[in-house]
Amino acid sequence: VKITTDDGVVGWGEAITRVSLGRVAWLRGEPEAALAHFRRASEVAESGGDLFTRSVAGNQIGRLLLVGGKTSEAEDFFRRTLVDSITLHHDEGVAYGLEGMCAIAAAHGDAHRAGALSAAAAAIRHRIGVFDVEAFTVHEISLDAVRRAQPDAVADGERTGAELSVAEAVALALPDADASVAHAVAHW
Repeated sequence: VKITTDDGVVGWGEAITRVSLGRVAWLRGEPEAALAHFRRASEVAESGGDLFTRSVAGNQIGRLLLVGGKTSEAEDFFRRTLVDSITLHHDEGVAYGLEGMCAIAAAHGDAHRAGALSAAAAAIRHRIGVFDVEAFTVHEISLDAVRRAQPDAVADGERTGAELSVAEAVALALPDADASVAHAVAHW
């Protein structure tokens, strides 16, 4: 699929279509094809300055990498997509980013932080009324694993996370973020 505008610039249509094709490939059990579609979507979005579609594609890439055991590579995508979503003031994207960082925290055995980020993302989703289909809630696999090992720490984190503001949740997810991220989220 290649969609171009009259001036030959590859457009938003290809990027968002690639995301959809990637999701279909993932559901069909074709992770390599899904990853190829998501990577192409991300490239097209980035070349066109489309932070929204880059964020959507990046979250999908991060999820697939996470499922494939590539935690540090997944973390890079989750960090970037969280920052993109903050820049756009996109609540659903922030929830996705927090869920991704929850999975990373869980993979590193940081049970309290994983629980807090999961609860903070759930609070955002509850507030905006947008939830994800079960097939794509991959952060829960990592969260469940750390919950089995450290149930009290996850539960304590969930209690903490349920009370966090968006700015506090982002600070927990990205403690080393630059001042522009803190400034963008401070006015949420």
